[in-house]
Amino acid sequence: MLYNSRAKLCLMSEINIGLILSGPLFLFNFMVGPMKFLIFSSAVIVLLQYYRNGNLRNVIEEARDYFFPWLFWFCGIIVLCVVHGTDGFSKYINFYLIMLAGIVAIPAGVLKREFVCSVASCSVLVLVILIALDYFWHGLSSGFLGVNKNTLLGGIMLLTSVSLSSLVFEEKEQNNITKGLAVSSFLLVCVCIYITEVRTALLGLIGIAIVIFFHTFSHNRKIFYIVMVGFVFAVVALVLSGRLGQGLTDIRLWLRGEPNTSWGIRLELWLLSIKAFSSKPIFGWGAQPFAEIVASGLSFPQSIGFVRHFHSDFFNMLCTGGLVGIASWLSTVCLILKKSWKDTSMVMLIVTILFIGLSERYWFDMQEVLFLFACLLILLYKSRKIQANVK
Repeated sequence: MLYNSRAKLCLMSEINIGLILSGPLFLFNFMVGPMKFLIFSSAVIVLLQYYRNGNLRNVIEEARDYFFPWLFWFCGIIVLCVVHGTDGFSKYINFYLIMLAGIVAIPAGVLKREFVCSVASCSVLVLVILIALDYFWHGLSSGFLGVNKNTLLGGIMLLTSVSLSSLVFEEKEQNNITKGLAVSSFLLVCVCIYITEVRTALLGLIGIAIVIFFHTFSHNRKIFYIVMVGFVFAVVALVLSGRLGQGLTDIRLWLRGEPNTSWGIRLELWLLSIKAFSSKPIFGWGAQPFAEIVASGLSFPQSIGFVRHFHSDFFNMLCTGGLVGIASWLSTVCLILKKSWKDTSMVMLIVTILFIGLSERYWFDMQEVLFLFACLLILLYKSRKIQANVK
């Protein structure tokens, strides 16, 4: 069954659940606008129904419980909007609204974790198969399915963390179909990392592997070995393809004063963000500040040219939001991890996006992945409520 047997859902709640489960569509930029409109519209209708039926208090209490850890970052964003204007920060407001829509329109104790994880596995399988077809048809490029491959693989890694959680943390409660979907999707993801040559995805795998290691090594060696074999395969494949070796070459060239390489550009951007932070440490420079920073006279190699972001969630917020931005964001992250500590699936999702954020910007500036992340957070939160209620 998809839901608990006691679930009684209105039509608009069913529609909104389907929309939140369709979060992977956010990875395709042309779907961002329609998806937001549909999710927000259905949530407003459900909220009006709750108001008419006198059930609004329960929704408010659940929203308060969910959003308390997020208040710190929300307040930080509001302060930055007052200082720098809303341009460039509106995506974070939409991020909060998507989560609010899920809180409003999906009743507590309805979704099953097994169902959520199975949908994540199926989404991964579909995306990976489509990427493989695109690869064999058009060859290797900077994007697949009309989407930048870093964006696409980032979203797939988040889905993979949710997919694997059913296999790793709740194996005894899952049927063989759910387990098979999780294993097959994970192994295909490892192959996908190889054919797309996205090194950043390895950081997501490392985050997943670390959480699984501490959870499974002592009592579930079978699952541990499956994940470790997949991880080792992905690393070896990238070594053989030359992508990891190229990264080391990039660093050696940067040390010799040649920064115009993939990792050389990242290192220069991270150094620039530190310099920019030291110039404006409290509120930072605002969203997309690269041109203003360079114009201010801070040194940056002219050969690199114009860059929109700092290739790291941490350095991006350090520069764009200063102490207000970085402190409010990290406070929210720590509170979410503390609150979700017993729900290892939620922990693994958050750790995965944090690890990828070491060299990419998925919390910041990449709204396609950020909105998918919002959907996955809500789905895990809602399915966690089932477990608490059943117990």
